[in-house]
Amino acid sequence: MTDDLVLKLDGEGVKPGTIPLVDLAYILDQLAKAVKSVAEASGLEGGALDLSLVEVTDGSGKFSLAASAPATRHVRKIVAAINSRDGSLLPFPARQNVSAIHGRTRSRGWDLELYSKNRSKEAAFRAVVKPNTQLFDTPRITGGTSIVATVNRAGGVLNCRAELQLADGTTINAKVNSKELTEKLGTLLYKTVELNGIAVWNSENLTLHSFKVTSLGDYSLETSDPSTALVQLRGVSELWESVNVAPFLSDLRQGGSEVVE
Repeated sequence: MTDDLVLKLDGEGVKPGTIPLVDLAYILDQLAKAVKSVAEASGLEGGALDLSLVEVTDGSGKFSLAASAPATRHVRKIVAAINSRDGSLLPFPARQNVSAIHGRTRSRGWDLELYSKNRSKEAAFRAVVKPNTQLFDTPRITGGTSIVATVNRAGGVLNCRAELQLADGTTINAKVNSKELTEKLGTLLYKTVELNGIAVWNSENLTLHSFKVTSLGDYSLETSDPSTALVQLRGVSELWESVNVAPFLSDLRQGGSEVVE
């Protein structure tokens, strides 16, 4: 059993004889690769991924496709990711394929529409991608970390915030976990300190998007002495001078509990 899908190219200048075969082949190939990538990522055996061109209508700008049921399911996932602008719904190769399709249609100034011809409201789906469409929001990474920053300002009661200046000169407006912590930061104005918290980074270039301060770290530029720290580290390293490394590692791998004193 196959489902009917439609891929439609529209826009200024789209008329009979204006869509190069190489562009159409590229778009269909990238779509097929995206479907295959989504199928592989699902890890489920769901039948053949048949996707074929069966008809060209509307002056060469509308292409009817026949798709097997498994292929249709994966096209639906691609459409859902486009409509929600959530690239995390797709495996990375599929995101690349969809972005490649958009890159080609954008360079030509074309609108692209992909939809099912199923008349059932539950089964129908549709996505429209225009040249100026922002395809996917940039994924972000969240995690705990520590930063070293200068405290420029701190305040607020219900919405506690702190203005922090990073080592590269960038200034961020960070949330602060509590009023008590905000008051503590207020006593550290214009001092460079270590701050622990939850950070959000841009996954493409790893720039810091936001930061929430949850506690103060141990480091302070004004009170920390790097030379003392280096002496202490050297003292720790001397503990290992009497250790035979090979037997020690072997003992660890075998579940030993040898302790360096």
